[in-house]
Amino acid sequence: MNASLQVLSVPKAGHTDAENEDAAAYKAESWPLHAAVADGATESAFSRTWAQLLVERSLAEGILAPTETALTAWRTAWRTAVDPKVQAQPWYVAAKTEQGAHATYLHLQCTANGDWQAARVGDCVLFHIRNRTLQATWPDMEAGSFNHRPDLVSTQPGHAPTVHTTCGTWQPGDAFLLATDAAAAWLLQTGAAPALEWTPDAFRDAAQAARTQGTLRNDDTTVLRFVLSS
Repeated sequence: MNASLQVLSVPKAGHTDAENEDAAAYKAESWPLHAAVADGATESAFSRTWAQLLVERSLAEGILAPTETALTAWRTAWRTAVDPKVQAQPWYVAAKTEQGAHATYLHLQCTANGDWQAARVGDCVLFHIRNRTLQATWPDMEAGSFNHRPDLVSTQPGHAPTVHTTCGTWQPGDAFLLATDAAAAWLLQTGAAPALEWTPDAFRDAAQAARTQGTLRNDDTTVLRFVLSS
């Protein structure tokens, strides 16, 4: 088994990497291989923490689609992580925290027999590329079809997210791109092939240029590149 994985991510212009509310993680030591991205909703409190927890816990536990049992534990973990931070913040941060954190989510699993499965909540997009040619995107979206109210995974108890799943087959040399919404809209508009070559520095430069040109909106922008060799 040989897989090449790379996280490419830049925050909104004028923000630091520590303020990036996107999260990405992968697990490639043994089959099945896992990769996941999440995009924390800016309007909610501590959404960066929630996005990071979603990708890290789902990979660690091998959970493709969040179940209510898993979410109950993850919500408790989020609350444990943020409560000490809330105590040092003004009252309105505590009030906002009570409304919960929210994030979109996409998780890909590849097995040794050539199958793959994916689960998502919201508008992260999976690109499947073969021989530098785009095979499919999931969901099947156009660059202009993204909106500001995607489905979200919430820390609020009793909030059951709408989970979508799909599956397919992979061949050696296939590449997958897991992209948060701004990155996905950009790649759908300009083409996904350049993402196969980007280094982190080249990605940062390309994102800055695209924002200047107006082809990439000013939002946290993340692509997790996943290339399967065998």
